[in-house]
Amino acid sequence: MQKINKFLIQILAAIMSVSLSCSMVFAADSQGINNAALQEQETAKSSDSLSSRGGELPLPDENGMITVFPSDTSKAARKAETGTGHFEELQKPAKHPELHKEDLENALSIGSKARAASDVASIENVIDEANGMALYYPLDLEPGLIMRFIMECPEDPSLDYDLNLYQYDEATGDLTWVDASTYETHFYTDSHGKYKTLEESVSRANRSSSTETYALTINAVTGYSATKPYKLHLQIATVTDDVTEPNDSAFNATPSDLAPGSGSEQQVIEASMDQDWYWMGITDITNKDYDYVNVFASKTSSGDNFDVEIYQANGQKMELVSPMESTDAYDKYELGVGYYYVRVFNYQFTTSDAVGAYDLQMDKKGYVDRFAISYLVDIDPPIQTGYPQGRNYWFEHEFTAVVNVYDKWDNPIANEPVEVTWMSRMWPDNPERIVTKYGQTNSDGVCKLKFQPLTEPGNYEHTITNGYVSFSHSYAIDDIIVACGGDSFGTWIYHFFLSTPHM
Repeated sequence: MQKINKFLIQILAAIMSVSLSCSMVFAADSQGINNAALQEQETAKSSDSLSSRGGELPLPDENGMITVFPSDTSKAARKAETGTGHFEELQKPAKHPELHKEDLENALSIGSKARAASDVASIENVIDEANGMALYYPLDLEPGLIMRFIMECPEDPSLDYDLNLYQYDEATGDLTWVDASTYETHFYTDSHGKYKTLEESVSRANRSSSTETYALTINAVTGYSATKPYKLHLQIATVTDDVTEPNDSAFNATPSDLAPGSGSEQQVIEASMDQDWYWMGITDITNKDYDYVNVFASKTSSGDNFDVEIYQANGQKMELVSPMESTDAYDKYELGVGYYYVRVFNYQFTTSDAVGAYDLQMDKKGYVDRFAISYLVDIDPPIQTGYPQGRNYWFEHEFTAVVNVYDKWDNPIANEPVEVTWMSRMWPDNPERIVTKYGQTNSDGVCKLKFQPLTEPGNYEHTITNGYVSFSHSYAIDDIIVACGGDSFGTWIYHFFLSTPHM
């Protein structure tokens, strides 16, 4: 969140020093305020108004709320352009390389480690000729198991390698193509700062009653390198009752009703290399009631999340939609109309032991359209109406600033950072004359921050008559600065010091 404008604090400090150099004592009898006092009152109000950057300071309305609307400039700076209507679907390859039984004689092995329960077997190798191929066989898959391959492509944007998976029929010697991953190389920087192209991935589940045998090829589609290796990972795990599996690539993405503010996907990451892909479309945002979405896949057994990425297809390229903000709790996106591919996975898939059920959601959120401040004070009634500077809150020893935050659809905004500063116009050399508190709105869009400022003698006086008795009130005027939603504004509050009766 943008911190309170330091220049604004400097202006208020300058106002304070000017105020101290002037005699601003207001005297009034029961009939009203004399002309000299009125003139000084207007001078004080003119100085006060500087803290709101040129306008009259806001005062409480009939509900005791002081409301401010962030400037158009600050709101515009927070809003990025929405999508341009990209409605392209990723297409599975129409053709695939042919593989014959005699090719299996030159096959490589990826090892037996993956046969252990959910362990990951990894290998690095190179393709050192144009249109070359690396072949891995045999890959035996017993009933009730699922086999997943992920290939990290060579770290070179000029190289493009694909994965192809074939099922082998030992009785006939035929090899039947069953799956492929053919993303076109497209390098980008992911949310963890790694420069990469999307990993190629294929998978196969054996829901039959007999063992199945497969062969995997890595095909050099564009270029080759004898020095820049690919990294191939294999994991074999138990098949669950998740009927969407295998959906471990965008080519096999599960159609989803996921949408901003509605729908969800409640599934399971069943092994560290499991990744669930979903396809969704946003077709109309004409009447949308949100500015952005927070996307997260929360684990149902703990408070943390699985990783989530969003892509759009451009031919065979998968282009990452970069979030506006990433936190441990969610990723923040402004999504326009278009088709999207959502990936739920473990980023550290070779070492992570994170598995379990999750709930994938897109929460609608709005930017801060306005925020209002009121106070809980230690004086009753809470609003002083008799002082010449106008009706406003007052306190003696402590007060609580209550900040309510809303979007333009009048929805309260939760988890919004709020910053409130109290500043005395007295004691310029006292470090305690400025106190800043930080907080965050709750689910009702409310943040409460308690202050117990130092005691300060009043530099204002006003006489109030109650029946036959008059009281001379001594009080100060303290500045309050509120920052929220990328903007800040200044207001003020009465600080009551002493009441002296006059018979």
